[in-house]
Amino acid sequence: MTPQEKLILKFLLTTFIIGLVIGWVRSRGFLELLDQTEKAKNTADKIEAIVQKKQSSIGKTDKTEVKIMEGEDDKVSSDIPFPKVNLNSANKEELMSLPRIGPAIAERIIIYRNDYGKFQEIEDLVKVKGIGPKTLAKIQDLITI
Repeated sequence: MTPQEKLILKFLLTTFIIGLVIGWVRSRGFLELLDQTEKAKNTADKIEAIVQKKQSSIGKTDKTEVKIMEGEDDKVSSDIPFPKVNLNSANKEELMSLPRIGPAIAERIIIYRNDYGKFQEIEDLVKVKGIGPKTLAKIQDLITI
């Protein structure tokens, strides 16, 4: 065999072996296992963030029991309620802790508050660009005036 033929044969064998390994990994369900592991890590990160937020807002370092609702990866509930965010005195970071409120909308809330004065009702929040009835419904239990 010529050196060129040997190189082609090595290439074909390597490709064949890689294909076998990929097929074996797929048949064993390793990809699903990796996906489940990633979801568990994300959920653990969310729980850790909630615990840290509660500890800093309460000023305690005791453990907080957090339960994950079965079948819902993105939702986390807790036995201890979060302190409500006051729309008339909250800073940008506090506003951003609310669901669906990012830096731009938090800034708009502060600008609205500076331009038009304090919010009189929670429903006045829909006057801020980017906050509609659906967003208000998601956060109304987490805010106060």
